[in-house]
Amino acid sequence: MSNPSLFVIAGPNGAGKSTGAATILPKRFPTDRFLNADDIANALATDSPIEAGRVMIRRMHELRERRETFAFETTLAGKTHARFLTEAQDAGYKVHLAYLWLSSVELARKRVSVRVQRGGHDIPPADVERRYWRGLGNFFRLYLLLANRWALCDNSGSSLVLVARGRQGEAPAVYDRARFDGIQNAAKQD
Repeated sequence: MSNPSLFVIAGPNGAGKSTGAATILPKRFPTDRFLNADDIANALATDSPIEAGRVMIRRMHELRERRETFAFETTLAGKTHARFLTEAQDAGYKVHLAYLWLSSVELARKRVSVRVQRGGHDIPPADVERRYWRGLGNFFRLYLLLANRWALCDNSGSSLVLVARGRQGEAPAVYDRARFDGIQNAAKQD
């Protein structure tokens, strides 16, 4: 039996994680088990992000216990997923991480505003900013080191641009050195 895989699609609010999942997952990581707290909140007909988050965490644990391949999205603004990913690896999972970066907090806010105009959910501007910086910092300081494979993509423009990717314990392949260094330096602001 092959090892199960866990795919994490991360990035700030407005980075296009849900849209990216619809594009990335079928091509590189086929699974019909994609967990998204926003979709869970809609299915539960609740406005409580806390309740949706609890349900998502519970489902993540259930899937891991059944050793099923699955994916989830997150801003990485918190550190709680680090323990979960480590435990998944201890259970034989391969962890893949894609971080969708945006060039500024202002762009993240603008994308959230556009989403709201189209009927999507809102995020307070202060939360967007806090999650932007914390998630970026946590990606470089914590989560990148935990992933068996990772990719950093710039989703600021009209199409996704692969900036760098790597494997655990190896030097990354950097495709745009100036952009990679700029993103890494920005992460130090958190």
